[in-house]
Amino acid sequence: FRIVQEALNNVAKHAGAKTVRINVSESDGLVVLAVCDDGAGFNPEALRSYQEQPRWGILSMQERAQAIGGKLTVDSAPGNGTSVVVRIGR
Repeated sequence: FRIVQEALNNVAKHAGAKTVRINVSESDGLVVLAVCDDGAGFNPEALRSYQEQPRWGILSMQERAQAIGGKLTVDSAPGNGTSVVVRIGR
C-alpha cells in the first residue's frame, strides 16, 4: 500500500501525467505490482547519484520492497513516462 501511495505521490508532484495505471498480477510465483504513468519521465541515471540530491520517495519504496523480500525497479525516460514495478515472491 505505501509503495503505491508514494508512487502516486511522485506522479502528482513531478510527472504531469494524464493517465496512471495500477496493475497487480501473479506470474511464476511472483506477485507483481506496477504503477505506470504517461507523464514527463526522467533520466533513471539520476537515481544513481542520489547522494548529491537524495530521492527519498524512491529510496523509501526500495526499502519497503526489500523489507518484504521484494525488488523494486524504476523504468523511465524523459518524455516517455515512468513505471515503478515491485516483484515479491509468494
